Amino acid sequence: MITLRGLRPSKAGKPADRPEPRAASYEGGLQGVGNGHALGWCWKPADPDARVKVAIAVDGDIVAEGPADVVRPDLAEYGDGAHGFLIALPESLQAPGRRRVLALAGAEKVPIAAAPSFWHKAGSGNGWSDVVFEPDQTLSSGGLPAKVPAPPVSPDPRAVVLDGWLFDAREFEPSITGRTPAELDATVTALSAAAAACGAVGISYVPVVVPDKRHVVGGAAALDRSWLEALGARLRDVDEVDLLDLLPVLRDAARHGSPYHRTDADWNDRGAFFVARALLKDAHKRVPALRPLALADLHLRPVPSYRGTLADAPKLEPVGNDLVPCEPHIEAEEGVVIDAHGLHALRMPVEPHLAQSGSAHLRVYANPAQDADARVAVVGDSASLPLVLWLSERTRRTTFSWSQALPLDQLELELPPLVLHLMRERDLLGLGSSPPDRARS
Repeated sequence: MITLRGLRPSKAGKPADRPEPRAASYEGGLQGVGNGHALGWCWKPADPDARVKVAIAVDGDIVAEGPADVVRPDLAEYGDGAHGFLIALPESLQAPGRRRVLALAGAEKVPIAAAPSFWHKAGSGNGWSDVVFEPDQTLSSGGLPAKVPAPPVSPDPRAVVLDGWLFDAREFEPSITGRTPAELDATVTALSAAAAACGAVGISYVPVVVPDKRHVVGGAAALDRSWLEALGARLRDVDEVDLLDLLPVLRDAARHGSPYHRTDADWNDRGAFFVARALLKDAHKRVPALRPLALADLHLRPVPSYRGTLADAPKLEPVGNDLVPCEPHIEAEEGVVIDAHGLHALRMPVEPHLAQSGSAHLRVYANPAQDADARVAVVGDSASLPLVLWLSERTRRTTFSWSQALPLDQLELELPPLVLHLMRERDLLGLGSSPPDRARS
């Protein structure tokens, strides 16, 4: 429950920390965020009986709206005093991380300044305890950032149950082993072409293989990866590009605790940390400003009753060569998530020129404390989301494109010194049939 204690009128009879008006039409302030609600006040002096509609933007996107109609004693001198707002934020924001929050007044979406004493009460024992909110200063001049495409919608997952572990059923689809030399050569050609296209504008290209969970944690008969060894051998015969396989990285990470939860499809935040650390160590060889994370940077918070993305998915079990439906009881597990209070990077608005140059979902993170040359672009899918948070701690600017193919137009506008292209094993051999994404006029 959120209380108004400490928000008494100032000596002048106005709300504490009342900001100067941001526009002649509205006055107000965003005073804090607590337990998933944004709290503040807003009124229209020219129409004191009106109830101003307030929109809440988080990381540049409007996520909730509501009227400023809450009666508050500290607003008694403002018409009838019913100009406070308490607006619930959507549960989808509960993913661990640091977020910027901004209040916008009226149909004109006029930014409401945050109070100097802006506070954040995370709460405990709920999803909001993993999120840190702070005032958004980047949009104080008004206007919202460019709209970007929403993340791709994945089909409802199915889970295969083995020895108490859950695996994405797509890992058990017909094997990609036994690929022909022609198919391997086509993949080498596609990777070489991607590296050449990036190199032409001064970007180093690093393709990265995301292994299946079953290869890392066991519990299932590992698939034959000899095709990947054959692909690596072919790549060693070309000069433009090499392939970074994350399987040994994730297996070694297990010395510090499991890199996966039993009920998740992709690596957990611990696994993502060690992947980011390995990628930055490799990147440092190409871009000295990109420095690896230290082990002391591993900030995690325990989650006593964790249920992952596969916990409630339809279940299958192997019977011979088939997968048949089953209904096992899946208990919650001891989990870990990133401790957002230990992070410094912030998600930023996407600039219009980037948003308009391609069709991929984009995210941008900034950490001004890092070296100006410490910039990186990441191309991948949902597995990259926790990875990007860790990479952003060591980069001045990180862009993430949710795409299988390289978004070359956006990369040419961004011009990072390095792009990390993460591909799952099952997608890698299809690269030859997926040309780099180019925006069409």
